[in-house]
Parts: sequence; C-alpha cells; structure tokens
Amino acid sequence: MITDSIRVITYAIAAAVLLVVLFKSIADVKRKRRPITMSFFAFGVIGILVNDVYWWIHSLMYPDIRFPFSPDEIGACAVYMLMSAALLTIFDKPIKALPHTAFTAAFSAANIALWIGWSGEWIKDIISGVVFAYLLCTCVRSLKESDVFSKKQWAAAAAAALALVCIQTLIFFISSEIQKLLDIFCYILMLAACLYLYVRALLSLKKSSLEERTALSFSAFSCCLVSMYMSAEPIYFMFSLGYTLCTVIMFLAIHGTEKERCDDLR
Repeated sequence: MITDSIRVITYAIAAAVLLVVLFKSIADVKRKRRPITMSFFAFGVIGILVNDVYWWIHSLMYPDIRFPFSPDEIGACAVYMLMSAALLTIFDKPIKALPHTAFTAAFSAANIALWIGWSGEWIKDIISGVVFAYLLCTCVRSLKESDVFSKKQWAAAAAAALALVCIQTLIFFISSEIQKLLDIFCYILMLAACLYLYVRALLSLKKSSLEERTALSFSAFSCCLVSMYMSAEPIYFMFSLGYTLCTVIMFLAIHGTEKERCDDLR
C-alpha cells in the first residue's frame, strides 16, 4: 500500500505540475495563441486542480468513506465539458463517424452500468456518466477525423474495449480467486492502452499536425480517466497521476511549435 507521506509528496508534485500548465496556458491566452482553445483548456485545468485537491484531502482524511454526491463530481463534469469544448474548437467541422460514435456511446453506457454495480449510486453515476460519454465520443470522433488509426488499430481498440467491459461484468458472477486474476488482466489491458496512447501522443508533438496532436493527447487523457474509474486502490492512484501528466502533453499539443502561426479563430 502507498503510505500517506508518499501520497502527500506525490499530490504536491502533481499540483505543482497542474499549476505550471495553468500559468503557461494563461500566458498563451494573453499572447493570443489559439486563445479560445487555450481558454477552455485553462478552465479545464482549473477544474482538474480544484477537483484533485478536494479528492486528495478527502482520501487522506476519510479514506474509507464515500459521499453520495460530492463537490468533486460536479467539478469532474465541468472538466469533461471544458475539455470537450477545447477539442471542438479544433474539430469544428462536421465529422462522419457514426459507427465509431455509436460504439463509444454503447461503451460509455456499459461503463455507467458498471459504476452503478460497484457503487449503487444511480443518480450520480448516470449524470456524470452522460457527460463523460460526451467527452469520450468527442475524442473518438477527433481520432477518426485526424485519421491517426488504421482499420486494424480501430479493430484492436474496439476488441480491447469490448473485452474490458465483458470481463468486468463477468467479475460480478465468479469466485473471488478468479476475480483477482481477471482484475490483473484488466489492469494490464488498461495500462497497455494508456501507455500506447501516451507514447503516440508524445511522439506526435514534433512532426504531426495540430489535429493529430490534440486528438491523441486528449484521447490519452480520456483513456486514463476510463482506466481510473475501473480501478481500485492503489491502481486508481496510479491512473490518477497518469491523467495529470497527460495535461502536460495536451498543453504542448495545443501550444504547438514555434513555426506554427497563431490562428485567432482558435
């Protein structure tokens, strides 16, 4: 288990990272470097920071107590909407991705059902789940539009998502010994997906277009969130740090290279 002292140090570093990203984002807004996109992103980072600080304090003071609908849930919904809005300022044209959107919506609905099964909190999970589904669909549509995945990669992503939902559902109905093995498999699968998107997003910063960079970085962020919500401690803690680190890549993706000119409409 992770000791409280290690958690506090890690939380402090994560908060410092978010503050740096926030200040850099505000500086870009002032310089009119994609001001609209960066404004949405900056407010999203503020939401993450406030939400994380609340949850960190809660996890240290009341580690074994869950509230039916806490302020961090409202903050999380704001983050989903703001990050979606930032992405939509770049992908602002109609996107033909009905099969991908439908599959993502179904995957999101399955996630909501799993959350309810784990927590029993119907209202909270449905409300936050619908907003979260909007973020996931926005990310998937941006990936389709930027054409960063081949047909085989899309098929592999769909198979992984389907396998994850099926296995997590199966865990409700089997013995505890097999549950542990399946949990480990799910964690490996989620970690592999997050690392793949994280590396792809990182590599895209040098040579890829704005659309490719943002689609990959925002999708890596969303993948970490999906994985975090499907995990128990201490794996939950690991994925929560992962999505914090993704904000750095998201900022760099929007910020772009020095050779790129600012687009006042973004």
